Amino acid sequence: HFLSTLDYCRGELILAPRTDSASFQARAQAAGDNIVRMWLVASHFIFARGRLNQAPEGLFLVDTGLAGAGLAPNKAALDEAGIAIDTSNPKTGMGGGGPVQFVQFRASATLGKLSRDDVLGNYILGGNPLGGMPFKTNGIISHSFFRQSRLTFDFDAMKLVTQNCTA
Repeated sequence: HFLSTLDYCRGELILAPRTDSASFQARAQAAGDNIVRMWLVASHFIFARGRLNQAPEGLFLVDTGLAGAGLAPNKAALDEAGIAIDTSNPKTGMGGGGPVQFVQFRASATLGKLSRDDVLGNYILGGNPLGGMPFKTNGIISHSFFRQSRLTFDFDAMKLVTQNCTA
């Protein structure tokens, strides 16, 4: 219902009228902001194309609720990115569906022009949480990846826009 911005820089949620979409997109383009196409799947799953390390691009669920981490890729995405994980000492935490076991790792991630190095990731043991999607996914890109930016969801233009906090 809104042009919604998670302004991590100021710790604010900004809700603008959807009718501001065209002028917002024009300002974002003129400013050289990172503008990425997004897809809304079902009622609330937002996907965008990104990459881990130097792997090929793939679809990632944009889910800003993964507190403490920025990535949760599936095994295929880890393999494509050349990321080896040690599953011998997993941690336990709470996921959306209850307790999960995971292994932490660090990687570079890119979404459009926004790149972050040394992003903390969690590989969830025991299956792919996005395995029920009817298309190939690479995992989740989340909270700590976006922490140094303003993230806007423009559902009229179907674009995700990020600005660095220094902007």
